[in-house]
Amino acid sequence: MSGRTRVFIVGIVTVLALSRAPAFAQHLTDPLAAKAADTCQKAILKAGAAFTKSKLGRLDRCIDGLFTCTQTKPPGDPCRTKTADKCRAAFTAIDQDEAKLRDSVATKCTALAPADLLAAAGLGESTLSAECTDTFATPLTNAVDVGACLARQHECRVEQLFDFAAPRSRELLEAAGLTLRAASCFADHGGSGASIGDVDTGKALARCAAAIKKAGRTFATARLHGLAACAQRVFSCVERKQEDPACLTNATSACSRLVRFDAVSTKLGEAIDKRCAAAAIAFSTIGDGAGLNLQALATSCAGFGVSNLTSIADYETCLLRQHVCEAEDLLRFEVPRAPELLADAGVSLSTGCPTLAVPTATATAGGITPTPTETATPTETATPTETPTPTGLTATPTPTATDTATPTEAATPTATPTESATPTETATPTATSADTATPTATPTATATDTPTPTEAATATSTVTETPVETATPTSISTPTETATEVLAPTDTPTETPTETPTATESPTPTATPPNYRALAVACYDFEAGAFTNDSCGSSNLANNNGVQQSIDAQSGSGSASFDGTDYLSCATGDCPPLNLDGAAQQISVVCWAQPSPALIGNGDFAAIFSHENDSSAGWAFFRNSGDEFTVALRGRQNPPTCDGAFTTVPVTGTPLTQNVWYHLAMTSDNSTLKAFVNAGAPVSQSYSGGVCGAAPDVTIGAKTESPAKNFWNGLLDECALFDFALTDEQVCDICRFGLDGQHADRLADCNSCAATLD
Repeated sequence: MSGRTRVFIVGIVTVLALSRAPAFAQHLTDPLAAKAADTCQKAILKAGAAFTKSKLGRLDRCIDGLFTCTQTKPPGDPCRTKTADKCRAAFTAIDQDEAKLRDSVATKCTALAPADLLAAAGLGESTLSAECTDTFATPLTNAVDVGACLARQHECRVEQLFDFAAPRSRELLEAAGLTLRAASCFADHGGSGASIGDVDTGKALARCAAAIKKAGRTFATARLHGLAACAQRVFSCVERKQEDPACLTNATSACSRLVRFDAVSTKLGEAIDKRCAAAAIAFSTIGDGAGLNLQALATSCAGFGVSNLTSIADYETCLLRQHVCEAEDLLRFEVPRAPELLADAGVSLSTGCPTLAVPTATATAGGITPTPTETATPTETATPTETPTPTGLTATPTPTATDTATPTEAATPTATPTESATPTETATPTATSADTATPTATPTATATDTPTPTEAATATSTVTETPVETATPTSISTPTETATEVLAPTDTPTETPTETPTATESPTPTATPPNYRALAVACYDFEAGAFTNDSCGSSNLANNNGVQQSIDAQSGSGSASFDGTDYLSCATGDCPPLNLDGAAQQISVVCWAQPSPALIGNGDFAAIFSHENDSSAGWAFFRNSGDEFTVALRGRQNPPTCDGAFTTVPVTGTPLTQNVWYHLAMTSDNSTLKAFVNAGAPVSQSYSGGVCGAAPDVTIGAKTESPAKNFWNGLLDECALFDFALTDEQVCDICRFGLDGQHADRLADCNSCAATLD
């Protein structure tokens, strides 16, 4: 960090401790209707989260490829043409994902009466009626309409979120011959696809760009998932357990864990610094139109309280604040009752977000046209008007003035915000102390982590988005029952000495998550330069039968991409540490997996990580014919014969979905065999007999035969083998923090599991 102090003042999530019996919000009185509403709300959240994560990943791979070609290859190189073809396929897949989102909502919510779907006591969709009609050309009358409006809103918001991390997106797509549809929300920041002009600098810029997109995606999805999970817990209590006050009390306790975003906020800055600031690239080069074109975001950043965009730290602050606002706007359409539900758990959302611009209302989704066509130069309009069909390429969402004259994102780099655009002083974030001592008058952002809120007689709030590298004075302001989150108008908070409140019992400082690499028999991270290496031992995967590296990763910067015909393996006899064997042998296997569309629904099983073949079964880690994660183990009770019973444990009821990352785990302590998906409650079965290690080879991505079969199609990352049984909490550790304990907390992705530190 070069000795500089950076404070992120954004996304303050306030949690108010309950000092009374919880009062339930309005709810449906018919138990069957309430159950249908709960099922519908869960389906919307699941479908919305899957679409958001999938689209961000597809856009990342497309734009990353185009940017790398632009910066490192000469004009006319086939790299851009090949990548453009991949981008077309990616946008086609996005259209399919959007259709799946619509269909999922329509199917899962069909049992809920339209009146209950719209009612304030039901899903509260009526609060979105005007916006769905005016902005997304979709009047709300039933579940089909709700799915359609949700899909169109998510199409736009995901593109706006991504565009802030990659402002050259539209430029690069158009330079590659791709024509965006009229409803696209990618802003036109100018540019013609120019490179920085130096290959080495271009490579450094490509690494910087990739880090920004990944860090932003990780933060935004973590925030969305955490808030969504909290809202869903409360919604289930409100609708189905109105007579059980303990339900809301437990939900409030869970929410206090789910809305901890300080760690992932800090990781955002650290990840970007590692690839951008530490690379010694001048910010003028990064911000240049031929670099990452961050300069094009200066006007928009002013709307997020960053008045000067002159350093990578300024950009990180702006990116964080914009992602907070975009994530919470996604939440608003997934859970229309979110503010009310979160308030019941003592959680409040942000305030002070600029009005998010939208394109002209249209019934057509964004994306690209099937074939590039010439379109007329678009013109700006003062206010959106409805058009039933796309009218050509829209340069950018139209700015719309608000009552407080908050600036929206500019239509072109020359556009300026409306008068009085700078947020007023009332937008300063307010933090409250965790006790009842008299605070000082001047509020500033707290520079240190605040204690986890607990039930007490007074209201408390937790500042969760203020990671810093050097301490700044603690700030305290008067606590209120309706504390809300407000974006700061300036980069740097006022440093004001404060009076120390009466001491209260503080929690023990959070310890560093464990590093499990030293305990593993083998680890495969699939990183560049060491793609098939065992990062925890010496069991390198010497046989690579066509597997490629992908930048869509859950750990580090790379994962392994399998196309359904390739696999990795040790040369026979070359990996003795992997041959776990014996009647008393324990075992654990973990791996991140993302199945591709080609894999789902093909009616066959696909091997992920295994040591078995048809004649010598040992252990297997696979996806079964019903798209369910399954583990299998066969023991060795009477050496040298593998005569133990073959035990199979599928995780039923949780089918794997295409293009979604899952953390999969298997453990056996020679008493119980367990299977985990995203560190949730394991499916278990009694088992004894150890492990049979007679199979000739260990494989990743296929079953060992001659020839190999049962291929995996999709991505795999951070796969590891242990010769002992991990506890449930240790599985949670690895899911949330990675094998080395260094990953940003993936609490929401890992079912809010309890780790060893909790």
